[in-house]
Amino acid sequence: MAGYAKVLAKVATCAACCLVGAMATTARAAAGEGGAADGRSRADAVRAIDAVVRRYHQAGKFDGVVLVAERGDVIYSGGVGPADAAGKIPNSPDVRYPITSITKQFTALLVMQLVEQKKLALDVPIAAYLPEFGKDAATARAANRVTLRHLLVHTSGLPDSDAEPGFYQETDAKRTAPTAVVRRLLSGTPRSEPGEKFQYNNGDYFVAGLVLERVAGKPYDVLLRERILSPLGLADTGPAPRGKAPETGRVGGPVGAKGYIRKAATLEAEPPMLRGNYWAAGSLYSTVGDLLRWDRALTSNRLLSRGATAEMFASRPDRGYAALGSWAYGVRLPGGKTLDVVERRGTSGAARSLNVFTPDGSLVLIVLSNVRPGFDDEAQARADADNLFGLPAGVGMPYEILSALTTAGR
Repeated sequence: MAGYAKVLAKVATCAACCLVGAMATTARAAAGEGGAADGRSRADAVRAIDAVVRRYHQAGKFDGVVLVAERGDVIYSGGVGPADAAGKIPNSPDVRYPITSITKQFTALLVMQLVEQKKLALDVPIAAYLPEFGKDAATARAANRVTLRHLLVHTSGLPDSDAEPGFYQETDAKRTAPTAVVRRLLSGTPRSEPGEKFQYNNGDYFVAGLVLERVAGKPYDVLLRERILSPLGLADTGPAPRGKAPETGRVGGPVGAKGYIRKAATLEAEPPMLRGNYWAAGSLYSTVGDLLRWDRALTSNRLLSRGATAEMFASRPDRGYAALGSWAYGVRLPGGKTLDVVERRGTSGAARSLNVFTPDGSLVLIVLSNVRPGFDDEAQARADADNLFGLPAGVGMPYEILSALTTAGR
């Protein structure tokens, strides 16, 4: 698992730098023909997307759920493979999945809300908000140099939090407490100077989460509920508990889809993982429907002003097209068309997630997966990562889905 995490970190950095058995497939389309882009019918688009999803599933490369929305309408929403193999419950749009690092979009938005309220500033050292770390000799150097902007675009240079053995299986609440994690990060040996280069790090969002709690005076989970989940009616979205396994229950409940590793024709349960320990970096679960509502809120400026939203999604080519909590770049599609997108990806254990939308909200692609193929070496791991996260390079299932939208005919 650690090897796979390293490969995905490399894939994220590369993308930033270079921009059961046969469970039934379910696909739902909005009623009626027409309205889809580029002169093709909606039915053609649905068939083309479904063909891509089925092909990847039949090749053992994808199990999970896919949603595509275009110009305000959901044109495809379906699942393949098992959400619960033992219970014979299939993946479907109604099942909850860990959304892993899509959580970082939520954290970044909370930061931007407080920036807009002038309670935070992106380019002020975090010691202004966490003064005890600015005064402690062990943490002062980092706290007085690292800013929120550095954290949100992964240029803080802080130690890699994922290098800590066993953290995502840790049940000791004192060790997983955000204050303790942040202290270890700020007192550790830096990997680079703040602002020098992009280095993916879940730890950046632990620090940002603690800043949010201190300045707002409320726990991170409460901020999520009051500022995002309740206003948007995201009833199927929330954080996994920190330091313990979520309660077990029906698929679609707090646990949702179970995680599996596919080995040949068999599915093995993923190794134990306490996803709540990712906290502000990756603890949320959700459904594709809730994520669609989230994306629509982002692109319609319901949660932030137009100016603050534009700043959140502004990317820097010299920093690998990293934006605040996302990436923003152009995807070169067949025929020479370039599609500007905002993208957030993530993985933990068997769970993998991808959230892609155009800045104007006219196109949304959401992919959530609960089954990871097994592999024996780094080359296989990289190929697997490209299947889901190869959009910047023009490869993989999401790229083929977007390509199908532009090439399907009547």
